[in-house]
Parts: sequence; C-alpha cells; structure tokens
Amino acid sequence: CHKYRRNGCYTNSRAIYVVHNLGYQGQYPNVQACHFFGCEQHMAPDVEFGDCVNLSKAALINADRVLTVSPNYTKEIQTPEGGFRLENFVRAKGDALRLGGILNGIDDVWNPETDK
Repeated sequence: CHKYRRNGCYTNSRAIYVVHNLGYQGQYPNVQACHFFGCEQHMAPDVEFGDCVNLSKAALINADRVLTVSPNYTKEIQTPEGGFRLENFVRAKGDALRLGGILNGIDDVWNPETDK
C-alpha cells in the first residue's frame, strides 16, 4: 500500500497477515530492499532484517492485524523459542491488541443436511 497511498489511492485499505509457521519467513540474503522492491529508502527498515530482506518481518510491521492458526500458537510465537528472532515484532502487535489466533480444524458437529 505504500506505493499507492502517497497518490491518494487505497487510503482506507487494510491488510491481515496470517501466520501458519513463523519458521518460514521469506528471507532473501544479500538483497538490497529498495532495489528489489523498487521502494523508497525510508521504507527499507521495514523489510530488512540483518543482511536479509525478510518478508515476515515486513508483514508483521505493516499488517493492520496478525492472525495465527490457534490461540496457543499466538502465545508461542511471542517467545524466543517460537518467534524465530521475530518475537519482538509479534509482541508489538499483541501489545497493540492487533494479534489473535483462530483455532483451525474441522467442526464434527455441523451437518449440512440438517443444519441451517
């Protein structure tokens, strides 16, 4: 949205980032963020993490809401053991009340033949 908001487009759009496994972060080592994405220099810190472009870090920072596959996983990724070095960014979303978990799975009670 950075690209379009400066032109007055998509000013009311929102983004949700859904985390299934934070261990897979979309890391690209030795990549210049601004060159790779064609963005302005002041946007690079959102995308860069160490010597990598890290798409999960960028999503955690820029998403309006972050959801995970369960309430327990939401807690787990806020710890050093489960956060894969991104726990501070996850915790920041939690502190801003922008982090939640939705338990995924199959509802074995619902029956499409009888339920309305």
